[in-house]
Amino acid sequence: MFVQVHIVSRNNLNFARVSDRYAGENPKEGEKRRSPAWCDRIVWLGKRIKQVWYKRADIRLSDHRPVSSLFMVEVEVLDQRKLQRVINLSNVPIHAEVLADEDGD
Repeated sequence: MFVQVHIVSRNNLNFARVSDRYAGENPKEGEKRRSPAWCDRIVWLGKRIKQVWYKRADIRLSDHRPVSSLFMVEVEVLDQRKLQRVINLSNVPIHAEVLADEDGD
């Protein structure tokens, strides 16, 4: 069965285009409050996978904010040489400003 984080806050829900105003804040203007879309979700399948965090980036290109997540995955290593090659290849810097939430954390 696929797993997903339970979305408890509005911080990744739909926004009015290219703004910080949530869609549906003004029901008098005919706006409907919208639910999270599939692009607001991260789903995973597998054993020994633990989600560490789930955040949205503060990028205003559409009516959604991109989301990201960090996972801890327990794996069994069968070939140490192949593991070392993967570690060497994956030593890529992460752009923290994209992953930070509104508070910069």
